[in-house]
Amino acid sequence: MHSHRAVELLKTLNEDELKEFGGFIESPFFNNRDVLVRLFKTVVKYAPDYKSKVLSKEKLYTKIYPGKKYNEQTLRSRMSEFASLIR
Repeated sequence: MHSHRAVELLKTLNEDELKEFGGFIESPFFNNRDVLVRLFKTVVKYAPDYKSKVLSKEKLYTKIYPGKKYNEQTLRSRMSEFASLIR
């Protein structure tokens, strides 16, 4: 996967913390963006090393935005929002 601070932050979480964060991100009180839930569910499958071809920028984008053309700026924005939630 491309290096991003969100992934680096996820690497610091243990299994229990990842489960807790999953509950947090799915809570509409803390997060009202379904795309961030899809992003989390896609990325967390590859814990703890987060290395997979599925996590390349283009493939990750198609997982969280099925049927849409790749847009780098949109992916960057979602990854930044995701990192903010992790922090």
